[in-house]
Amino acid sequence: GMLGRGLTRSGVGERFRSTVFVTRNPKNLRKRLRRWTDTQVALMRPAEIGYPREPQSLVVIATTDVNDEYEATLQDALLRLEPRAIVDLSSIPLLSGAAVGKLDYVSMYDEEFLRFIEQNNERLAPKLPLLLSEIEAKLRKARSDFYASAT
Repeated sequence: GMLGRGLTRSGVGERFRSTVFVTRNPKNLRKRLRRWTDTQVALMRPAEIGYPREPQSLVVIATTDVNDEYEATLQDALLRLEPRAIVDLSSIPLLSGAAVGKLDYVSMYDEEFLRFIEQNNERLAPKLPLLLSEIEAKLRKARSDFYASAT
């Protein structure tokens, strides 16, 4: 959905040899991506990935409304693919460490992921006063413009 489109627009795929979006409905995603005609991504269903294995690949999971059947399909696909790492950004983690066995799997609730977020926030903290100042200035300007147009 939104995360996939955001990643596509960000040019994340340019850093990789290829980018594949795995979706339950490739036709729907293709329609949504049509506005970005320069975007080169492949669209596949979960049952189609993992042939052949791609041990250097990175997988990002961001999904919702997963029933047991779809979870099993995704798990089988990931075990076939054998990616180097799996990052799960789903609000409810899709898999457990036990489910993916030897694969390097991390959800956004794992300590490793939370440490990374904390480190990133520490690097961004010095920029916060400037950002808040800019927001306040824009709000003052918007209020001023609003009151000027109301009179």
